[in-house]
This record gives sequence, structure tokens and C-alpha cells, in this order.
Amino acid sequence: MHRGNFQQLLLRHIRHEIGETSIRLSQKLVAFRSVSDHVEVDFVNPSTGDQNTELAKVLVGADGINSTVRKILYPDEGRPLWSGVTIWRGVTQTDKLLLDGRSLIVMGDPNDVQLVMGHVSKNVINWTCLVRVEDPNMQISPAAPDWNNLGHIEDLLPLMSNMKLNFVDIHHIIQSSMIINKFPMTDRNTLPRWTHDRVTLLGDAAHPMYPYGGNGASQAILDARGLILSFRQHGVTLQGLQAYDDLRRPASNIVVLASRQYSCDEILKVVHERAPDGFEHLSDVISSAELEAIMSNSKRVAGLHAEQLNQEPPLF
Repeated sequence: MHRGNFQQLLLRHIRHEIGETSIRLSQKLVAFRSVSDHVEVDFVNPSTGDQNTELAKVLVGADGINSTVRKILYPDEGRPLWSGVTIWRGVTQTDKLLLDGRSLIVMGDPNDVQLVMGHVSKNVINWTCLVRVEDPNMQISPAAPDWNNLGHIEDLLPLMSNMKLNFVDIHHIIQSSMIINKFPMTDRNTLPRWTHDRVTLLGDAAHPMYPYGGNGASQAILDARGLILSFRQHGVTLQGLQAYDDLRRPASNIVVLASRQYSCDEILKVVHERAPDGFEHLSDVISSAELEAIMSNSKRVAGLHAEQLNQEPPLF
């Protein structure tokens, strides 16, 4: 599913369940204070400069990798950590299926350039090109990640000049993209705790990780589920926030670290080592059982095995 469609689905649900006034735009959080039975949150309108303060039982900071809430809780943390990889990303409208429409193309060299391409809907292909531009050692991000930063096709195509497939025109798909974004691949080290009094973190604000395998979005969804379950058991209370922290933080911390060793990277490295000059059939290089074992382990660590998820009780 395209993330925009998922966001619209959530928006419609919130409006239906809580009402239009529950969503307020142009509100930038600048400060908060936990008091005995509530939290006071200060906002400013970036366009008008108008300021207002809201009161709530709890504050959940779900404001992304550049989280203001996290920065207030951990003022000395600094910028995100950079992997040495730059990500180029886009979506392309198409009237032709890529293979069977359910396949994911992963190709290239994790130490140089690699490409991941697949459908997010019948008529839309999502592609990501990862280009290593520095040594693969942890460094401070050269700038705060901006998912809306634009990349230029004339800069990307030369980097992919050797990438060709006989059943799909990769360059045509990329050149046909509506918008191309470019940003550093970053994450942050794990935190000792998310919850401070009546304030906690969720999603990328809590555990920014490399954007592999949909882990960023899926872990945020699992966070939201964990928060709901904790509130149902303990109420919207300090105990509920701490129960959520105890439930989700250890699990997501494992995924943050595991994402630095992405399963598709592992597969590409194995294939490159065994067949540096190419191959006719993938099965001649790596068996389906070995592929399944690598991918299954990745899903298990992320908590995304279908069997695991289906054993969980429904929320609604």
C-alpha cells in the first residue's frame, strides 16, 4: 500500500471516530511541561506566529526522526547517525505490471549502488536507489534528514549506468517518476527510555531506523497497537505509558540494530561473493531454502511473521 493512501485511511478514520476538530494543522510544538495530573503543551503557528497552550493527560511525540519532543527530552543527542549511504526514491505511474505485480526486484552491490523496485499498487511502482558515498562507518549526518528534499535525475542516472535487466527498462521507470527525493540514510542509537512522566515517544521519534523492508512504518504501527493495549489495561495514566515503554522499547531496539544488517544486503553480498561475474539462474548461486531462511529471520526479528501477527488478539 502507498503510504499516502494509508495516511488518508487513518485520517478518515480519525475524523469519523473523533471528529473534525481533533485534527489541527499548522501547529508546531515548542515546549511542554508535565504537572501532577496533566501535561501542558505549547504550540506556535509557523505562518502567523500565533501561540497557544493545550492541556492533555499525556503527550505522545510521534514527530519523526527530527522529533522536537525527543530533542527536548534528550537535548545533547545531536543529529542522526549517517550510514554513508544516500537514498534516491520515487514512484512511477504505470499501466504494465512488473513481472507478476507482486515481485520485488533487488539488485546491485551494497558497497556501491543497489536498487530495490516493486509495486505498491497495481498502477504504481515504488523504487529506491541506495548509493554509498562514504566509508560504511557510522558518522554524524551532514544535515537533518528531509524526506521532501528533491533529487535530480541527471545526477542519478550516471550512477546507475551499469544497471540493466532484459525484462524491464529500469532507466525509463526512473525517468518517468513524478518526483524524485534524495536524502541521507540515517538512524539513531537506541534510548534507555522513551517515557518521562506524562510524555512518551512513538515511531521514528522513538526508534528511527534504516528504511528497509517497511520497518519504519510497521514498527510505528506496532507501537500504536502496544500503546492502545497498555491504555486499555492501565488507563491513560503514568502506569499505562510505562507499560507501553516496557512492551515496545526492547523489541524495537532489536529491530534498530538488526536493520543495520539488512537481509537483502546479506543476500546481495552472498550472491556477489559466489558469482562476481554474473549468473544465469539465481538458484545456481543461492538456494530457495537459504533465501527463505534469511528473509524469515528478518521477519522474525521485526515481529512481522504472519503467524506471529495472527496470534495477537484483535484491537477492535
